[in-house]
Amino acid sequence: MNLSKNCIGVEGAKLISKSLKSNSNLVTLFLDNNNIGEEGIKSIFESLQKNSTLTSLHISDKIIRDNK
Repeated sequence: MNLSKNCIGVEGAKLISKSLKSNSNLVTLFLDNNNIGEEGIKSIFESLQKNSTLTSLHISDKIIRDNK
C-alpha cells in the first residue's frame, strides 16, 4: 500500500499503527514524506512487534521531523 505524500501526520500514524496490530494481509507499506514525526514513527514501530505479516516498510528521513 502506498500512502506516501498524504499529509498523514502523527494522529494518522497512530491510526495506521492500530491497524497494523491486527493486519493479516498487508505485506508492503510506503509512508514516505508524511511528516509523521518521532512520536508517530515510534507508534508504528511498536505495532510491528505484534505484526508478522508486514515484510517491507518504506520510510524516508523526511517523515521524522520535530512537530513542535
